[in-house]
Amino acid sequence: MSQALFDMNTEHTPAEKPPIVNCHSHIFTGEHVPPYFAKTFTSKLLYHLLSVTRLVRWARRWEDVIDPEIALKKLKKRRAKSPQKGRLKIKIIGLLVVLWLRKRRASFRENRTLRITGIIVVLGLLVSLTFAAIPCLLEWLNSVFPESLVVGYVLFIGKTWWIWVLLIWIISRRLRNVVKFILGRAQFVLTGVTGKNSRKLISRYLSILAFARYRSQRGILSKLANQYPSNSQFVVLSMDMEYMEAGKVKKQEKFGFYAQLQELKDIKESSKHKIRPFLFADPRRVKHQQEYFSWELHEGRVVLKDCVVKDYLETAQFSGIKIYPALGYYPFDENLLPLWVYAAEHQIPIMTHCISGPMFYRGKKKTEWNHHPVIEGATKDKDQENNTIYRPMALPQKKNHSFTVNFTHPLNYLCLLDKALLAKVVKNCSKRIQELFGFDPVEGTLSRDLSNLKICLAHFGGEEEWLKYLARDRQPRAQHLIQNRSRGLDFSAKQYQEHPSFLEQVWWQEDWYSIICSLILHFPNVYSDVSYLLSKPSIYPLLNETLDPDLNPRLRDRILFGTDFYVVRNHGADKDLLARLRHGLSEKDFDLIARKNPIHYL
Repeated sequence: MSQALFDMNTEHTPAEKPPIVNCHSHIFTGEHVPPYFAKTFTSKLLYHLLSVTRLVRWARRWEDVIDPEIALKKLKKRRAKSPQKGRLKIKIIGLLVVLWLRKRRASFRENRTLRITGIIVVLGLLVSLTFAAIPCLLEWLNSVFPESLVVGYVLFIGKTWWIWVLLIWIISRRLRNVVKFILGRAQFVLTGVTGKNSRKLISRYLSILAFARYRSQRGILSKLANQYPSNSQFVVLSMDMEYMEAGKVKKQEKFGFYAQLQELKDIKESSKHKIRPFLFADPRRVKHQQEYFSWELHEGRVVLKDCVVKDYLETAQFSGIKIYPALGYYPFDENLLPLWVYAAEHQIPIMTHCISGPMFYRGKKKTEWNHHPVIEGATKDKDQENNTIYRPMALPQKKNHSFTVNFTHPLNYLCLLDKALLAKVVKNCSKRIQELFGFDPVEGTLSRDLSNLKICLAHFGGEEEWLKYLARDRQPRAQHLIQNRSRGLDFSAKQYQEHPSFLEQVWWQEDWYSIICSLILHFPNVYSDVSYLLSKPSIYPLLNETLDPDLNPRLRDRILFGTDFYVVRNHGADKDLLARLRHGLSEKDFDLIARKNPIHYL
């Protein structure tokens, strides 16, 4: 890992700037996402119907229908394989429609709910009929007319299909009424089914479906890279969603986590685009699969045995490690600690998720998650000397989107970086981990710490936390970043030892922007990025202030450019987000976060 990661550590003339580095992007395909992504947002029936696998398949079929070239290729393949299959499918679907309508004809007049259901069923059958009929129509045209004429017809229909739909809509009054009814009820249905978090869920679905036609990570990467100057580089974050309790990815040998990593490795070695892949680390995979991560302690250093982590970090030269605690674990999980020691020793960068969003653990809340493992909270109980008794801080949230935020909270990283808090973590670990950190059970101290761990708290807490920081003007600690720009919130051991409820108060009362900035100021290798955040116009005034060298000389060197492609796609294409950022910042500040700071991080 000592090998230079960039070809830009040499001097550059003003006309020859270092390349732009997007420090936060994704190129995983729809097959890498577990099927029941809508679980906990909707009923069991609906999240099975909204299976990612099914929606991706439908999206691809729709692309095949409206793309002339694909339609013709499918036609030739279908004719060679089974010329009668399409006609039989049309007859079966048509018969089902007629029989169902005849059976329910009398009931439609009496039951409004049944009428609505009927409309949905008929529309679904018509869509299926369309998928079946178009290939047969093309086959008939190809048998009657020259192929060149058929190609012209397909190209014309493929490019102007919306005109035909509009004409039919204008002519048919009944169809107009159906469309108006569906549109009028759409917002009510979505809100009623998925609740207040529906927009985030739908946005994530749309992001996945927007790139559903690409069956490989290489195809998605090309759509990202072509929006940037040719010498740009991209940190590509792998994703391991197997343990989020949202169903299993099918065809593990082809689309499982290890297949995803192998494809990233192949792209890194052969693509003309420069990518910096990050290896995903999930403590549950570490615990259950020794072949994933295996290590030994040699002369005080963590040495990797033959394992997946060694293959990708040392042999394949992946550039860093990615974690996503919202999937159901704390960043200081015992199974991750040896990996963090290894990362600190080799200065391998870590990227972690630090924002509330729709990607989180979908299973039931475990009993041990009702209290924080490290941070203590005040109780009403008193000891014999009438002093307040402190116990593990209660975390009472019950719903998944609420209690999983506890894993994402930025204060969890203080438990890794601060030596005294890390000692509380190690105290409850196995003897092997205690030996790794040189834990003294009598004094409760460590001989090794993780204060120099290189870690980026991605998304900078999110827009909501930035606006919360700007709105707060009466709380006691609201102005700490302004009044003490060199330290921000006081995270010294003395502070929380003399005031045991300090961390509990920070957890519940302080905005994440203040906490993240304070962590950056306290520890030498803590970073944050503006991925996803940069799509929000409201953050630019504070972003400019954060990068102001007169106000925050130490903060500005630890902020990275990233977009969160393609998750952010519904808020704008990457070239749009890049243009907005360049317009919103000075050239000097843009070059700092997009060209210079990534060198030090990577």
